[in-house]
Amino acid sequence: MELWGGGNMGPVFRDGLAVGLIDWDYASPGPRLWDLAHLA
Repeated sequence: MELWGGGNMGPVFRDGLAVGLIDWDYASPGPRLWDLAHLA
């Protein structure tokens, strides 16, 4: 396990700009590459 990943993250917008990512309903331990792949 490298970290606790979000599993299916999505952007958070404020005034039309993406300011963060959130969505932890599928959080689980896993490699960093998996979270990076979900963002792509």
